[in-house]
Amino acid sequence: MAPVSLPRITITAPDGQQRPVVLIPLPATADELSPFSEFLPGPAPAPAPPPPPSPPSNGRPPHQEAEEELNYVETGTILSQTYQFYNPYSDPYMNPVPKRISRPIPGNGPVEDVTSIDLQCNGYTAGGIKGSSPAALHADAKAGETVNLKWTLWPDSHVGPVITYMARCPDSGCDTWEPGTQKVWFKIQEAGRDGTSNNWATCQSPLMKSGNSGVNYTIPQCIKPGYYLVRHELIALHSASGYPGAQFYPGCHQLKVSGSGSTTPSNLVAFPGAYASTDPGVTYNPYQATTYKIPGPAVFKC
Repeated sequence: MAPVSLPRITITAPDGQQRPVVLIPLPATADELSPFSEFLPGPAPAPAPPPPPSPPSNGRPPHQEAEEELNYVETGTILSQTYQFYNPYSDPYMNPVPKRISRPIPGNGPVEDVTSIDLQCNGYTAGGIKGSSPAALHADAKAGETVNLKWTLWPDSHVGPVITYMARCPDSGCDTWEPGTQKVWFKIQEAGRDGTSNNWATCQSPLMKSGNSGVNYTIPQCIKPGYYLVRHELIALHSASGYPGAQFYPGCHQLKVSGSGSTTPSNLVAFPGAYASTDPGVTYNPYQATTYKIPGPAVFKC
């Protein structure tokens, strides 16, 4: 390569010293620049990679993420064994994803549409998050046993009922079964307002307090042994004077129930379908001293 001759000038540097400067016409070729590479800056550093996406705050639209920072069931104690329930803020990001007895939920926000399949076991269909996807495991349980569920902290202002349903799964189990819109659910527990007082099922127990003792339901003694899907929910009524307004927080977990019962419950309902927007337990003003009718069918009794 022929020598490259470029003009030079002398400048006074900030320290007062005279410094030679090479004048390089731009654009310059790589060959023209190579004799002066030691005086030239290196290539610009590569841009930093974008940060990994943050877990969704509750798997809901942005307006709900800001407004609804509520909760879900953390653990269940069944036959003296405590099971960690699905955690929407850690389980999806673990490798491998933990196997649970509880079905996945999109976050800690509510379902507000009583006609949506999301009402069944929680979900966010509009955002591509399917509700009621089966869990991998079943918890061994006994008919007549009391199950304890511990929720994360619940706001005192979110008064409303606590309701629990069961559905019998196929003989092969619940881990591949989705109820769809079939009428398969029977109610086994409910608690609402104490008359016209300010005592509600969501408030009169230590549910909202740190170290809470949780919520209990009892598996009916008389039901046939087999696999069952349990749907447990809290309904917040603080904004329910119009529809939509009531906030539903359902979740589902899977049991393998043993026992000597032989009863198959009737009076079954579907989700969606069990509740209507005009039900007095769905559209209701909790700030008035009026009795409250819990939505859904009557509680199944053996």
